Amino acid sequence: MNVGEISKAFTMINEKDGKEVCAIVKLKAKINGHKATIAEDYQDLKEIVMDKTPRRNVAQVDSG
Repeated sequence: MNVGEISKAFTMINEKDGKEVCAIVKLKAKINGHKATIAEDYQDLKEIVMDKTPRRNVAQVDSG
């Protein structure tokens, strides 16, 4: 897609509630990709790792 273009309608799963939704996207800006580095992308990488880390509840911590 180019900046300013609008996509065709497509379906996807809403991560918040798991429901299928229909969406269209307008590309407002485009930035060049780059290889992630700790120096430049620490916060983004941290969020990715934290989202993938299984959460443990208090009972698991006490017994574990």
